[in-house]
Amino acid sequence: REEAAARQYYGATLSSADRSAEALVQLEKAYALRTSLLGPDDLDTSLTAMTLGNALWKVGRLEEARRFHEAAVRSRESALGREHPALIAPLANLGVTEEALGNLAEARVAWSRSLALIETNLSKDHPNAAALHANLASLEIAVGDLAAARRHSEAALRIARATYGADHPDTALIQSNYTDLLVKQGELDAAEAALREALAATERSVGADHSNHATIGVTLGRLLRHRGRADEARADLERALATLERSLGAGHPRVAEGLLELAALDLAADDLDAALARLERAVTLIEAAEVKPEERGRIVFALARALAEHRREPARAAALLARAEELSQQSGLTGAELRAEIAAWKLVHPAAAPPP
Repeated sequence: REEAAARQYYGATLSSADRSAEALVQLEKAYALRTSLLGPDDLDTSLTAMTLGNALWKVGRLEEARRFHEAAVRSRESALGREHPALIAPLANLGVTEEALGNLAEARVAWSRSLALIETNLSKDHPNAAALHANLASLEIAVGDLAAARRHSEAALRIARATYGADHPDTALIQSNYTDLLVKQGELDAAEAALREALAATERSVGADHSNHATIGVTLGRLLRHRGRADEARADLERALATLERSLGAGHPRVAEGLLELAALDLAADDLDAALARLERAVTLIEAAEVKPEERGRIVFALARALAEHRREPARAAALLARAEELSQQSGLTGAELRAEIAAWKLVHPAAAPPP
């Protein structure tokens, strides 16, 4: 038991430090020991299953992660009943994994159960409820239920402001995510104002050199690009990209989003070489890390499209397009928008599509 506990603690510490390969070795051994000594339904075994599921999720082994999160839920239900607050965390984690797999109906069930347990056992205004409302808002945007998305977004913001404060970085990120809904509903002025407010709040709380500030900056740059304000967009995106590289490292996958947006500006300015250099780097970053299939597919498709439309490396462009389509299929409902975008593009560029 002592060895299992030590491996559990060490593995969780390694996972928090993003030393995923080493963490998995420790956690897999801890889980095997606890299953053998205590049985699969023991609460200590459940804790290791949940920790192992989170570590597997971080490296993109999503199907395996789901199995361990499901095991954690089952063991706690067996030991404590379906309404116990100890189910809040494993259900929330299961929802994250289902969403990453594109299983939005299953994610909604898990997150809704977790939220209901928080509201019943803790408080409707508990800070963890804000995160779950924000998750459910993003899910409802993905399936097109904008009314439900607004209800969840407004609840998330209200709770975050009341519990964390208006300037807390988590509140700012929730507000930034809320702008996805505003953009979908055509409220572009409101979205821009909300993003600028979130940027200012983040700067006040953690500074302009924090990765959260850069993440919101990329979102603002994207909005400005879509609004046709290329010079402002480029300034915000270059500043955000530099901050991401300083704060997270030049090889971090979140850098790819900034590169993708700047590449779109380069293409609009007829600077193909600069755009391709950014897109090649973005693809290298996301292929070296484990990110959601839909996110990977969007970046792969951007490179495929740029190559094909400018008659560069046609065979490679076709292979990348096929890869993007495959990733969009793997994304389930979350990949629906990407699949539609690829299909519409192929109608206009039939020669670029790979043979059936």
